[in-house]
Amino acid sequence: MNKQRHQDYLTLISAILNCTQGEERSILHSRQELLDAGLLQTLSEVTELLTWNGNEEATQRLQTLATQLSEQLGGVPRSANRRQTQAAADRLFEQGTKHYQVNEFKAALKSWQQALTIYQNIGNSQAEAKVLEHLGIALKSLGDYQQAIEHYQQSLAIQREGSHSALPTGGDRTPRQQTGDIQGEFQQAMQLAISHFEKHLQLMGSIGDRFGEARALANLGKAYASLRNYPQALEYYQKTVVIQRNIGDRAGESATLENLGKISESLDLLSQAIAFYQQRLALLEAEGNLDEIPGVLNDLGNACYNLENYQQAIGYYRQGLSIVRELSERANRGQLSETFSGLGKAYSALGKTQEAIRYYQNSLALKREVGDRFAEAIVLSNLSQAYSALGEYPQAMTYHQQAIEIKQQIGQAASSNRFRSYRFS
Repeated sequence: MNKQRHQDYLTLISAILNCTQGEERSILHSRQELLDAGLLQTLSEVTELLTWNGNEEATQRLQTLATQLSEQLGGVPRSANRRQTQAAADRLFEQGTKHYQVNEFKAALKSWQQALTIYQNIGNSQAEAKVLEHLGIALKSLGDYQQAIEHYQQSLAIQREGSHSALPTGGDRTPRQQTGDIQGEFQQAMQLAISHFEKHLQLMGSIGDRFGEARALANLGKAYASLRNYPQALEYYQKTVVIQRNIGDRAGESATLENLGKISESLDLLSQAIAFYQQRLALLEAEGNLDEIPGVLNDLGNACYNLENYQQAIGYYRQGLSIVRELSERANRGQLSETFSGLGKAYSALGKTQEAIRYYQNSLALKREVGDRFAEAIVLSNLSQAYSALGEYPQAMTYHQQAIEIKQQIGQAASSNRFRSYRFS
């Protein structure tokens, strides 16, 4: 489709959505040259975007318009029925699950990748996150650990942003091997690592090496966290931090408090996570460690945001922003982009959309500067939602399409990545 004509379609649709009810027909009549299949397709795309953003009134308005235009043109809009598209993706998702259950990992991978493409196109980010997680499981079963880790990280990044989209049918059922536990070389390697660290822990305890004991406990926590056994990981990290405090290992204590916060968040224990982050903040402030403080303030802001305490989240984000700016050239660009993104989310939740857009734009520029493509796609999605909330649909659609293109490019490039080993301290 010609780029300028596509923009004309979007401008026309925007005018229709912003007009008074009943004026649609006269607006369409004034642009007769645009009443064609291309407009029908673009109507479908914008309808999907509005559905994703939860704008029911505008969605219904465009669906009615699309039906009338389709009848006038004697055709059916491509992908006009979002439910049918969602159902097709759900079927592929279920098909992948069945393949996985009988150890057909490559076939499962193919079905889930097809489902992922559809979920990305219709903007169902929650289903997208779930499929990415399943793809990670299949890739681990095929021995491609690096790609598995990257898919897990992408899934986690999307989940942290939140979503109102529906999960795929049966989406909460993680595929399992017939024994009931996730199998594969990665899990076996972790179990061997756990056995090694348990023996190391006993040895360190027998000779009274408290530093070595703390390191063994921390490695056990990391191994159990990699297996998603978060309660066990939490227990080992709590034992670790007690020893580190007793022996005065401030750097180790800081790292463990961060892990305790992350694990608590994974268990949805947000108030507990905040307590751990606050302890880490106090420790870093006492040490005068300005470089790491913005990261902790970001963690506190994210946890408060997830508790829907948006004003407190903004307070933490702003504190971090102030410190990063003081650091000047030493500032971590990636850290700064996370702070801007957090502020954007918080202001968006408070309905201050223009302020949110300003911070998202700052975050987007930094994401591009540091080359974090997947994070860039997430910020683009957030900008799409923000502009949609303002009724600026052409801009919303542009950002939405940019996000989809990046995610699909990442998926295509993933096959060239090499395996890198999981490291312990």
